[in-house]
Amino acid sequence: MGQCWLIIDFDRRETLGGGKMCEFFWDGAQDIMNALRVPAPFDAKIDELLRGTISNQQASPLCRLSQELFDLIFDELEYLDYYQSFGILAISCRAVLSHARNRLVARIGALHSHALAGHRLICLGEYAGGPSKLPAEILGADELNKLRTHAEAFGLSLNLYEYALENFKDSDVLLTYSSYPMPFMAFQWSSKDFALCKSISRPNYPLDRPWVLRNLSNHEYVREDAAKALCESLPANPHEDIDLGRPKFSHFLLVNICWSRVTSTAGCASEGGDLSQGHWAGDRFDIVLMDILTAEDEEGSWKDVTDEVGEVIKQMWEAEVEALS
Repeated sequence: MGQCWLIIDFDRRETLGGGKMCEFFWDGAQDIMNALRVPAPFDAKIDELLRGTISNQQASPLCRLSQELFDLIFDELEYLDYYQSFGILAISCRAVLSHARNRLVARIGALHSHALAGHRLICLGEYAGGPSKLPAEILGADELNKLRTHAEAFGLSLNLYEYALENFKDSDVLLTYSSYPMPFMAFQWSSKDFALCKSISRPNYPLDRPWVLRNLSNHEYVREDAAKALCESLPANPHEDIDLGRPKFSHFLLVNICWSRVTSTAGCASEGGDLSQGHWAGDRFDIVLMDILTAEDEEGSWKDVTDEVGEVIKQMWEAEVEALS
């Protein structure tokens, strides 16, 4: 029947999904990718809205209030409905927005903490065995001691899969990536006002700039635009009655973080390549704008592995399509 697999975040001691490989692998892991994506700085978006003159607006008695009084007003509005009334007042004019700027940046930053960015991730097979069978240095000394203590207390073998299944909680971070609620009656607004309010109610993820999936442990990365282009070029599932879409950007992560001593994947995916020894298993990841990677890579130490990983996915998918034909 094949082994079960469990996607684990070691740093939060949480599980992120799993099951039989053929039940979840080709669905991808978009929620995990969302939780890895680090928003672009939100302050730049606010500063863009602040460009222009505000001298005529400061003639209003309200706009002549001190920052301390504005903070008291903002506190009351946030107490009223957390964000909506405060956000509406903040975008009423540039003068008010200038007083609300720092609070807006802090609120949006708290909305999306990219909770998985920088964490150790692995898709662990139930036959992975104990620490000696895992990738080197995947566990710290304290984690190894907890695993040994658990095994000795229950007379069990050192099996990380079983330990995680029993002791790690199901993650709730995959459900937290949204925006603040839009104000009541917003449907009566003009399209311009609606778009403006919407723009300050969610983190900043520019769609017109390239993003990269980074392996922070070994300085390798995958370009999202190229990865998606490859996925879209692959043949479609030949059977409409089988709910199986093309590979996705998330597969560039999944194919590299699986780990087990046994290659069994219950007849799914393995025909195109061995998933059981992923060379990214247990590494740390994030998704950032390409600009950030370029700025940090002053020594040219980062390696683009988009084509290399893409070839693995291509072979696996073609084997899957052939098996379905």
